[in-house]
Amino acid sequence: MVFYADDDGDDLEVFTDIVSGLGRKVMTFSYGDALISQLKNPPPAAGIIFLDINMPLRSGFDILEEIRAAEHWRDLPVVMLSTSDNPDNVKKCMMLGANFYICKSPNFKKLSQSISRALTINWEVFQPSEKEFFCT
Repeated sequence: MVFYADDDGDDLEVFTDIVSGLGRKVMTFSYGDALISQLKNPPPAAGIIFLDINMPLRSGFDILEEIRAAEHWRDLPVVMLSTSDNPDNVKKCMMLGANFYICKSPNFKKLSQSISRALTINWEVFQPSEKEFFCT
């Protein structure tokens, strides 16, 4: 199951269309704390998490930190999604333990390709360099 937290309803809808079109089940959340609550109370359980960075109340950075602080979620792949390609944000995500960073493209096809790429990575062996960590 793919989990995705984002406060933007349009982004949630586009993401759902892309992931469903790739044959994967998706559960979306309008804020990060709802995602954390679901992680604590499965089923369904997440196989991979996508997090928007800029959310009200608690940012994607905050949610990522909480996920990585919990030993039982430490190996769960977390992909950060943001419209920002700011190198400081990318480095912060890498430092906090994200597995991958996707810059949200306004182009549906390009965004779909980036999400598809993230969903096909073998996370057990993927150890990205800084360049491989970031996907536009």
